[in-house]
Amino acid sequence: GEYSFIGSGAIVTKDVPDHALVVGNPGKSIGWVNKKGHKLKFDENGISLCGNYKLTDGTLKKC
Repeated sequence: GEYSFIGSGAIVTKDVPDHALVVGNPGKSIGWVNKKGHKLKFDENGISLCGNYKLTDGTLKKC
């Protein structure tokens, strides 16, 4: 996916969502990153602390 971040040595066998952080073998999504590759943190409403993204039902959207 666009702006996704794949960890070194990760084995990815499926499409990866935009902005996903994927690591391991097999590759698993463990979080989300912004366009600069910084890991995103979210409040209880699913809004990123930077205020630019919203997480809804496992999908990240730009606010």
